[in-house]
Amino acid sequence: SKFDGQSWKTYTKSNSVLRSNVINALLADKQNRIWVGTPKGIYVIVNGTLMDYSFNLPDQNVMGIAESKGGIIWTAISG
Repeated sequence: SKFDGQSWKTYTKSNSVLRSNVINALLADKQNRIWVGTPKGIYVIVNGTLMDYSFNLPDQNVMGIAESKGGIIWTAISG
């Protein structure tokens, strides 16, 4: 769930592009994007819009997310 200062928005499989309701990892990056790692992919919230960034991941089970000093997003996957 995300709080915008006035109300909560809850992202679930039934109301968004999420393919899992389980969250393994979260990251707020330098550009104020929120990265969400799940057992079924990685997603990013930009300006309130949740987008699937799971394309080309060799394993969809994202266990960790980190950002390099240069702004590159890294994922730790179970496979």
